[in-house]
Amino acid sequence: ANTLLADHLCSPALFLAEQIETGEITLCDKKTGCALPSLLAAAWPEYRSPVLVVTTDYPDERILGNLRNNVSKNRCNFNQRCHVQYIGYEWGEDTEPLLSIWVANLSSSGYDVVILSDLLHFDSSDAVPVTAITSLLAKSANARVHVAAGKYIAPSVCDNFLILVSEMELTGWSVRRPQMTRTCTLSRKVL
Repeated sequence: ANTLLADHLCSPALFLAEQIETGEITLCDKKTGCALPSLLAAAWPEYRSPVLVVTTDYPDERILGNLRNNVSKNRCNFNQRCHVQYIGYEWGEDTEPLLSIWVANLSSSGYDVVILSDLLHFDSSDAVPVTAITSLLAKSANARVHVAAGKYIAPSVCDNFLILVSEMELTGWSVRRPQMTRTCTLSRKVL
């Protein structure tokens, strides 16, 4: 184990695994509990399975080793049409390496679904995920971002993230935040 808890499966990853849209989509998973949502989506039957799943975590060899093992051990369960990759990525870095991972003949301006789990730890770092989200998400009315935070993340940090999203005046975005959960969904309303 390390201090980032990247080898722990926490409740937001379980919640996100249940929420992922399915079908002809591309999915980018950002630090969601040992890649559980990505692994589950990649194993769905063909009519539900994404065509591309990219799972990421902090670029530390111990953390990536855990991610590599999870992907390798589950590869036999993946749908054949689903291309699965893992990559080390730190928030604030250039998103181009994540955007350049595409299946042959797949043309898109970004990912259909981006899922984020437990990335909101400090009020001052919340702008970094928002900036990455705007870069990674496809320019499509159907594109979605699911964000989840465990109960161990202070409510003020979650609130600050939503305030930041609204202050950045992200054209065409809507935010849905269910009353009883600490999750939100961001989507583009207008292109």
